[in-house]
Amino acid sequence: MRPLLLVLLLCSGCASADAGETAIARIRRTGVVTIGYREAAIPFSFRDRDGQPAGYSVDLCRRVVDRLRHALAMPAIGIRYTPVTPATRIPLVANGGIDLECGTTTNTPQRARQVAFAYTHFIAGMTFVARADAGLASLGDLRGKIVASNAGSTSIERLYALNRTAGLGLTILTARDVGQGFLLMTTGRAAAFFNDDVVLDALVANAQDGHTYRISAQSLSVEPYAIMLPKGDPQFQRLVDDALQREFASGAAAALYHHWFERLVGPRRINLAMPMSAALRRAFANPAAVSRRSDMPVEQRP
Repeated sequence: MRPLLLVLLLCSGCASADAGETAIARIRRTGVVTIGYREAAIPFSFRDRDGQPAGYSVDLCRRVVDRLRHALAMPAIGIRYTPVTPATRIPLVANGGIDLECGTTTNTPQRARQVAFAYTHFIAGMTFVARADAGLASLGDLRGKIVASNAGSTSIERLYALNRTAGLGLTILTARDVGQGFLLMTTGRAAAFFNDDVVLDALVANAQDGHTYRISAQSLSVEPYAIMLPKGDPQFQRLVDDALQREFASGAAAALYHHWFERLVGPRRINLAMPMSAALRRAFANPAAVSRRSDMPVEQRP
């Protein structure tokens, strides 16, 4: 489907929401918070064995809804889940189709022109995965090769920029989604697949032949993940940020992190064995300062 047609369809699907209606007014009117989630972004946002939304980002959004129930004195507020993709997530938030997007979305200045972002709840880094026997350890090893990344991601934007500025001569394939991009690499149609390190960790851990792939230790960017919400709605933003700050300060968010990144999770019971980074600990300790920074240093993978 062409991007313009897709956006028009998304806008028409949100026609029931008044253009000037705030998220809080919509929630008061409907008694429902609409959460956008990803169907296969383990361990952040995915369908579990019973087909229900689950994951670290989804759990944080549920905690936000608990806070909204209290703050708005509406204990019966319900949750409606709507699946999103990298291509649909921003239009759906921008046009009122969803109130909170709970997945693996990087907070960038470009995206912040269309939507708002809550406090940072995870910090990833862009890198690539390749076959272990290919000897591809750094960006320079890929010079002149065919590589892939997926549409709607910051990874493909940064990959095009790196290719241009470093003169790498890459041929870049655009995959429909993460699964297709990983498949392009595993079937040899691309030498490497670029995405955030934690996404690649989950893909390799889920693969039956995961030992045959290697994720590069070279981090190429900083990717602060945050919940997306409608722009120009400061009261809703304050409520969401306040809810998250409470989770960070109480240790509840750290407990969720331990559950999803250091234990067996997901349909295939994988353990990413990923202790919390120093950068994320800083974000939890001072969310207002860290979430507004655009100059976080790149931290290399161990």
